[in-house]
Amino acid sequence: MKINRLAPIAAAITLSLTLPLAIGTAIAPVGAFASEVIAQDLTNRSSISATPNAPNSLVITAAPGVSLKVKAAGSKSRSVKTNKKGTAVVKKLVAGRNYTISSRSDSITAMPVIPVTPASGLRVATTNTPGNVELTWKHTSSPAQGAVKYQVAAEPLNNKGVPVTAETTQQSLVLVGLDLATRYQFTVTPVNALGSGTPTSAIMAKTLGDITGKTVVEQAQPVPSPKATPAANPHPAPAPVGPSTRTIYVCPDGFTEAGNLCEKIMPYTYTTTQYTFHTETYTVTVEKPGPAYAADTAQSTGTPCPWGGTLNAAGDLCLMPPVMETETRTREVKDNTPAGYTDNGTEWVKKNEIPAGYTDNGTAWVKITAKEARVVPA
Repeated sequence: MKINRLAPIAAAITLSLTLPLAIGTAIAPVGAFASEVIAQDLTNRSSISATPNAPNSLVITAAPGVSLKVKAAGSKSRSVKTNKKGTAVVKKLVAGRNYTISSRSDSITAMPVIPVTPASGLRVATTNTPGNVELTWKHTSSPAQGAVKYQVAAEPLNNKGVPVTAETTQQSLVLVGLDLATRYQFTVTPVNALGSGTPTSAIMAKTLGDITGKTVVEQAQPVPSPKATPAANPHPAPAPVGPSTRTIYVCPDGFTEAGNLCEKIMPYTYTTTQYTFHTETYTVTVEKPGPAYAADTAQSTGTPCPWGGTLNAAGDLCLMPPVMETETRTREVKDNTPAGYTDNGTEWVKKNEIPAGYTDNGTAWVKITAKEARVVPA
């Protein structure tokens, strides 16, 4: 007799599929289950954090009332304690140096910094691709500023168009997708751990379409045409030639960048005049020796100085008290400072009139002008 050994297994499978589920049980569809973290290893997680909050300063976060030591290589250790909110501020640190901040159970390293300096020498140039421009700039990095990145933006003037932004750690960047019919203001803003620095700007005098001769047109829909016999050995169309020049925006000779404008600084010039004097009379009271007379050496009167005074060291004169007398004298006196002048201690000085076209910023004369467009080889 042939025995079917698979029947019980099949029956068991069938039974398990047909049994009702327990009350409250739900079946999640395959792929629909969302995992949730219910525990995590915290062994390597630091209980201390520190970030720059001001120039040459760190704000430390830990548990409230924790005693901490702050130390850099080659310097004395400083002790601080967190307040009720769990923070402590350490000031007068050396920017650009790594400080170890430690408690009894943990330690971290943090670096204070100073505000980031602005970029300079911003140049914006066309490229072989319409709508793309290349920005280059200079920025003097230093350990005290820490790590620096640059936020680059092209803002449409008169609120026309969409801004184009990008970010980089380099000192050059190509912005893509600019509107050929829009003028832009370009800015480069350095950013470090303390925040954003002062932006450096440049403004387009013309649109990219005006500069490169490119225009934006809508592509016409193709119109079906009757089939024609192709000409024998057709000549290929010439490849498009990119622009041979590009336009950059620079300050005129003798000017330096000042934001999106250019400035020329001229030190003050002065006119000097030697002192003049006049004679004044004045009186003084002086002390002069009093009269003297011969002492009574025989002391027939019973005292060596019968008419008063003091016997001198030799014992032969009696000195009367000194007398005060008034004398008239003259002296040279410096005249009053002339109008418009100041006294620098050695002569009178007057700042000259401000040159035409300049303004006075309080420390020097300054002339402001816009950047010029220059066409250079591509």
